Amino acid sequence: MLQLLFKFSNGVGIFIKDGNGGQGRYMNTSSDKLTFVVDRMLGRLAKWLRVAGFDALYDGKYKREDLIKISEQTGRIIITRDTWFESQGGREAVVLHDNYTIGQLKEFFRRHNIVPDPARFFTRCIVCNSELMIVSRDEVKDVVPSFVLSTQQGFSKCPSCSRIYWGGTHKEKMLETLKVIFP
Repeated sequence: MLQLLFKFSNGVGIFIKDGNGGQGRYMNTSSDKLTFVVDRMLGRLAKWLRVAGFDALYDGKYKREDLIKISEQTGRIIITRDTWFESQGGREAVVLHDNYTIGQLKEFFRRHNIVPDPARFFTRCIVCNSELMIVSRDEVKDVVPSFVLSTQQGFSKCPSCSRIYWGGTHKEKMLETLKVIFP
């Protein structure tokens, strides 16, 4: 069975060991360099990983073979509920067992001792996963409601899908959820 152990010292280290008695390997990276491909059963989880600032590739059409191919080609860690991966030594996969999104997030982050950097929160588009760009009020004045323009100071834009993001009650609610996950 594959084991992923995340350790901190100058970033995040990932120790990957297969279940066949192999020595495994250690990959040193920083938390903002962890990249994932998320299976089709975990769309909400992918959104929350993005909210937390992680690069989480997701498409509701991905099949097991797609996850494997993407992981092999890009080095992304597979996040799945497919227990088939538990019997496959040598695969970089995290199998989650909780049925609910908040529980899955807690399971994932606590089991692997990952603490996301709060400075990375809200830096990715929750729809398409691209890194957001900070934009001026002038750049969004014709696309956001006038009330939003008059009450909000900071705006971000997705360079891929052109969605505009700003702080508001939805962001506050998301921060409260993140506090539940990372007390």
